[in-house]
Order: sequence, then C-alpha cells, then structure tokens
Amino acid sequence: MQVIENNNFKGVKLQWTNPTLTVEGSDLSSITSVTIRRNFEVIAELTDAQVGADMEFEDNDLEPGLYEYAIFVTNEAGISRTTYRSILVGEKCDITFQLHDDGGNGWKGAAISVTSESGQRIAIIGMSEGAEQTVTLPLLKGNLNFIWNHGWYHTSEEYDTDFECSFSILDFDGNELYSSGELEDGVFMTYENNCEQGPLTCYPVQNLQGEYQWHEDDEFGAYISWNRPEITANLHHFRVVRSIGAYKSGDELIAEIPYDGNSIYDYFDNAYDLFLGNVYYSVNCVYIRGEEQCESEYWDVMIGITNVDENTSNVSLYPNPTNGLLNIEGQGTMHISISNLLGQKVCETSAEDSAILDLSGYGQGIYLVRIKTSDGVMVQKVNVRK
Repeated sequence: MQVIENNNFKGVKLQWTNPTLTVEGSDLSSITSVTIRRNFEVIAELTDAQVGADMEFEDNDLEPGLYEYAIFVTNEAGISRTTYRSILVGEKCDITFQLHDDGGNGWKGAAISVTSESGQRIAIIGMSEGAEQTVTLPLLKGNLNFIWNHGWYHTSEEYDTDFECSFSILDFDGNELYSSGELEDGVFMTYENNCEQGPLTCYPVQNLQGEYQWHEDDEFGAYISWNRPEITANLHHFRVVRSIGAYKSGDELIAEIPYDGNSIYDYFDNAYDLFLGNVYYSVNCVYIRGEEQCESEYWDVMIGITNVDENTSNVSLYPNPTNGLLNIEGQGTMHISISNLLGQKVCETSAEDSAILDLSGYGQGIYLVRIKTSDGVMVQKVNVRK
C-alpha cells in the first residue's frame, strides 16, 4: 500500500493491489469488500473489488496532522491480515536532530517527542544504538512543542544513562535552534516552524550569577557566570559591561566573549581594576545574521567589593583623615591611582619608596587610593576634610 499526499497538503491518495492468495497460501477466489480505516475509524467499505486488482481511494479535506491508515479485505472465509501506513499531512519544513550518546550504545529508550499546535504527537526521535546520529524530518508548520522523555532506567540511579544523552536541533536553513544541557522530562522548547527567515530575534542570557572571590589560588576579583539562552540560532557573542557605585555610573564594555556552542560561560574581572563598594556586571547576547544584528536586553548582577588587600603590609598612608597632604610610604616602585566613589579617576602617578600627594584641590569627601607594588595591591579609603 502507498499513501501519497496531495499537492494542496489537505488530502491523500491510497493505492494498493488486492491480494491473490489466502492466508494459507492457496488461490483467493473472491473478495467481498475492502475496508479502509483512518486512525482506527472506518472511513470506507469498497464492495466493487476484484482479486489482484489495482485500486485507489482519495481521502480529502484533512486537517494538518498525523494519520494512520489501515486496509484489509473480507470474503466468505474471513478477514485478511491488515496493512498499515502512516503519513503526516499538511505543509511542512525540515527540522534536523543531531543526536549524541557519550556511552556509544544508544539512548536506551530516551527520546524527543514533537507535538503539533493541536497537541497531537507527530514525531518521536531516538537513537537505538551507536554514539552519533543525524535525523532530518519534515515537520508541520506552526507552533511545535519539543519534549524530552527519559530512558528505561531513569528511575534506577545505578543504571540510569540519561546523562550520556545530548543533542542539537537545527532549522530548515541549518541554524541551531537548541543545544541540550541538563535534561529534564517535559517541554524544553516551543518553536514556530515556518520555513521562512523571520525578523532576527534576540534572547537574553539565563541564570546570571556573581561573587567576589580569591580566584584559582592566584588573585582576588569578581567572578560571574551565566547560561546561554535556549534559542541560539544566529547567536554570535556575549557582551560584558561593568558599572560602579549606587548609581551604576561609568558603563564600560570590558569583554566580548564568542558563543562557541557551550551551555555555560564565565568571566573573571581582576580586582586590580575594581573599586571598593558595589560593582555591577551586565551581560547580554548579540545575534548576527548576514548584515543584520540585534542585541538582547541586559541581565545584571551586583557584587560587593569589600577588600582587595594582598600582602601589602609594607605600604602605609597618613594622615587619614587629611586636609590635603597624604603621605604614602612603601618599598620599591608604587603605582598609585585615586578615584572618587563614582568610579572617576582623579589622579594617577608612580613613585619610588615614598610619595606626598596633594589632595587639597579635590572636593571634600571619601576617595579610594589604590596602590600596586610588586607584592600585591591595596585599596584604602581616605577622608579629605577642609
């Protein structure tokens, strides 16, 4: 039996040849009727049927969806075996699934289900064996839900292998729509399948976090991490912006990090460039398609910088408070910078062993003095009074 979709995507034509033998293998003498079922419902009983004849039947005015057809013949001796065929009816666009299994022996029952706008399951994608498999399927236009279903041994921690499964999903033009991370049962993506290049859309990062830390046993600084967005088609890179103080002043682009397919990204901002107080980090996504470009909204995280001292006991500042003159004593070369609480640098200089700075020309208030030596970095608040 063949089931062929019509050119208008609203109907099908069934073609088959009637049997010539009985179930036992002897010559079939007659056929009383041919029964056609669609999704378990009888839609036709054809009584003008001859043994061995080629026949066809058209089923029209169908809604988009997955249909299963079944045909069997009947005569005075009984009913033949049933022949089944399934077909997806409606306008379609190709979706590609790139499947991977770290264990190299398939997904063991785990699968991706796809449901149509009406909620009907129209596809199941799995991998019965091997480590890599690429599957391209024509799927219905419209909103599709993509659902993860766990494997046979998911409920048994000892034998569960779902963690070995991963996949990417590509649109009709080869753009990545989704790249799996940690998998949980349920809908993980909804996608408008339309075979067209719609407006370039940008999606924000997820789960932005940050903390002030002693990083990799080497230095203090602000560490931030984030997850890439679920929709990554045309995602090109991430932008990291830093601002300082209660009013988030002085926005500064400090990094552009390429998107390379990973799920999690991070950035470390060396404390040598930070100020005591609140520092804000903002991350967004930049999408590029040809000459088109768009940026997502920024997500922010605030990190409190409370101390960046690193073995600088050989440096001293006095007097503090001061009415203008500030003495700095240390050992060796000192790189000195002074900033106000808005993060604006008001003075920068270098000195050998000692320095006297005149702060009388600056306004009254608190200033941050940063001193870098061969032993480390110190940041100290100095109160200027007049």
